[in-house]
Amino acid sequence: MLDCLKAINWKKTGLFAAGVAFGTAGIKILSSDDAKNVYSNCTAAVLRAKDCVMNVVSTVQENAEDILKESVSKIREIIAEKNPDLKDKEDVAQKVGIGANIFNDLYNQRIKDVTFTWEKIHSFDGETGPYVQYTYARAASVLRKTGITEVGEIDPSLVTDETSVALLKEIERFPEVIKVAADRLEPSVISRYVMGVAQSFNRFYHENQCNVEDQKLKEARVKIVILAKQVIKDGLDLLGIQCPEQM
Repeated sequence: MLDCLKAINWKKTGLFAAGVAFGTAGIKILSSDDAKNVYSNCTAAVLRAKDCVMNVVSTVQENAEDILKESVSKIREIIAEKNPDLKDKEDVAQKVGIGANIFNDLYNQRIKDVTFTWEKIHSFDGETGPYVQYTYARAASVLRKTGITEVGEIDPSLVTDETSVALLKEIERFPEVIKVAADRLEPSVISRYVMGVAQSFNRFYHENQCNVEDQKLKEARVKIVILAKQVIKDGLDLLGIQCPEQM
């Protein structure tokens, strides 16, 4: 198990999870030859993928205004029932209501028929946009509770459990997934990948308590949360979907 962790390119994973998709870590990335190669090889693919997806997103928003309004309204009702004390409820309803429709449209290959029901696309369980957004909010909640926002190098031997290793492997796939989606002009590659990361993170979350007394173990687990949270954000951003910090 430890050999698998050693094989993970922590530098590359960290760079992409820090926002390489949009150049937000450009200065740091360009500080090493290895990072330059990673950045150069993937930036063009990111731009192609983003352009392809945003054409679909723009079409959805332009031609489905009434559906999006109804979607936001239904999410508003769900929030009122599940979390009536939530701050910025209207903002969250907008992000989740619109995101649910976009994710549903981009989750399947374009050649396949799509089954549409409000109950399905608005569910916080299953393969839906709200499920992925809720996972992001859960990761954000973990970071708030631990009080840690940045972590440097960690000891890989502290995160050798099955769920941690599986999640890290998923995170490391992000650059290749972007390139595949761009080459195929197929946004469902990204949406299905982000779903996989969310599912893997939730398994990790249920098996690993982050707010522990052992500081090194705490930082190691929080590092994984930070990486997963950022990859989900970058993936959804590529799909034109925003992430609420709380839900």
